[in-house]
Amino acid sequence: MALAGLEVLAVVAGLITTVPLLGDLFAAKPDDSITTVVKIVTGDDDFTDGHFPGIQLFDRQGQTIGLQESYDDVLGKGAPRTANIVQIDPLKSAGGVEYISLSQGGNDAICISFFTVRTPTDLKYSWTGDIAFQCAGIIETFWYHGNVVVSQSEKGIIKPKCAWIDGDSTNGITTKGLGIHLPSFIPSAGREKSFRENIDRQCKSQPRFAAYTEDGFSAFHTIPFFKEDVFDLTTLEDFGDKALDQGNWDLKEFDTSLIFGRDVGNSTAAAAATANPQDAPSRGGGRRPRKTKQWRKPGQLIKSKADYHSARELCESPYSFGPDMVNLHEGIYCDMTNKQMWDVCKDDSQRSCFDIETSRMRLGGGNSRRDESSGRLIPRKIYDEIKEW
Repeated sequence: MALAGLEVLAVVAGLITTVPLLGDLFAAKPDDSITTVVKIVTGDDDFTDGHFPGIQLFDRQGQTIGLQESYDDVLGKGAPRTANIVQIDPLKSAGGVEYISLSQGGNDAICISFFTVRTPTDLKYSWTGDIAFQCAGIIETFWYHGNVVVSQSEKGIIKPKCAWIDGDSTNGITTKGLGIHLPSFIPSAGREKSFRENIDRQCKSQPRFAAYTEDGFSAFHTIPFFKEDVFDLTTLEDFGDKALDQGNWDLKEFDTSLIFGRDVGNSTAAAAATANPQDAPSRGGGRRPRKTKQWRKPGQLIKSKADYHSARELCESPYSFGPDMVNLHEGIYCDMTNKQMWDVCKDDSQRSCFDIETSRMRLGGGNSRRDESSGRLIPRKIYDEIKEW
């Protein structure tokens, strides 16, 4: 197989693209032969942080080889946090880590900008929230813009989107966890070609990438795996649509001894894992999500001049979630409460537009609360926390 390394797949100009990855985004190589280090980073702002997720690692045959439960310690804004996961029984593992699941057991949602994985054999894998962004609407993934730099080259500065996971769905984010086949996201020209030709290969292949929506999805669930290889191990180009062949998917039973030997008390995770281990957890479909609830910090506004922080993109997606944003490059303000776009004011006489100087909407003609041309009610928001990206 082509080796993973200091590159990552990200979205550039709307296309999945290989870009160089900043080297310090990987954790140090483990000191022993049984520890895998997972490094997770959120979207670099207060609203993206949350409880550290549960993590489970699987080998190529879908067997659990390491896990860590979700816990209440907060993963801070844009700050990398590592988890050292020790293999449970190295002698039983089939070829080391190939699959990973991330689950949010708490009620404090987290928005993951990227994560990296470094194995005991020094294989390096990486994944960005841009993958979830591209799949939003095909499956049920939620996203917001990110402000963490993962790459800086002739292809520009890359700040990937972040992907939301939440334990209780109280804010309308129904994604409880993510399942990812790490080798499927090793960057290469063949990988780009496969995903660009058919995005279903990226988003509808459940062993490759899945968003799980069932209550109780946790680090005590198994996830599907491929029974046979679905891409060329040298070029990484897919064998047609073999990744979409459900006859090539399988699911291991969860090894309940991993629970009974741990202090999990009366956790719902333990109950869920023993209830029906042969059934794959439900994953988000392509349906329109139920309306997300109002952002918990309505007085927060993000300002950006960067073309990759598109306010239009936010407003047009039913799967975006987060604070209001104004993008000066586009000249657009997005009211995320109602998912409505408004022009940024170009001069002092313009009405029904967003005033950059005051960070408020101007009223319509004659100080009307409604826009004359569209009849829309003009939002009257006051921001007490304005951040510039």
